[in-house]
Amino acid sequence: MTDTEQFWSTLKSTLGLRASVTEWDPVHATLDGLGPIDGIVDYVTPEFLGVRTSTGLYRFITGFVARVVVEHHDGIWMIQAVPR
Repeated sequence: MTDTEQFWSTLKSTLGLRASVTEWDPVHATLDGLGPIDGIVDYVTPEFLGVRTSTGLYRFITGFVARVVVEHHDGIWMIQAVPR
């Protein structure tokens, strides 16, 4: 198993996902220091996994010369974008 395959396997397991992930799969994880992450898979490709929660977006990306990129977009912008 390559490092990339190991990363995806570990990430999916940590997020409570099956090996074969599809959009709308439920996500649940409790991570030390971060608290619970509950949401859904909103986008998935072999190199990308997107998770949407009620408070933001999590993005996991591989590639970029064997690097892993992890992004968290806070939900503040989602709340501010709603017309009043």
